[in-house]
Amino acid sequence: MQDSDAFFYAPPAAAPPALDVDPWRYGLSKYERTAIVAFRVEQLSRGAPARVPVPIRGLPDLYAIAERELDAGVIDVEVVRRFPDDSIERIPVTEAVRMSLGTDAL
Repeated sequence: MQDSDAFFYAPPAAAPPALDVDPWRYGLSKYERTAIVAFRVEQLSRGAPARVPVPIRGLPDLYAIAERELDAGVIDVEVVRRFPDDSIERIPVTEAVRMSLGTDAL
């Protein structure tokens, strides 16, 4: 898959390199957050296992599960940001959630 074809993708198994980005723009925008939740809801609807505890009674609310996974920082994808100078910034969602919470570790 080419970089121009994907908004976000599953990262490689190796540890990502240290990021050279400013913390003030490191959080997720509402559009990125919505796209990630929609992506995860689609995965859950196709049978992917949930990564947070799910209530046993009743039908699970996939949107609520995806929101909880995002807030917990367990969704393993990266956001790819493209800038007008043709530079690309790849931000792991787990790191973006950690930065938005202002904590060192989840």
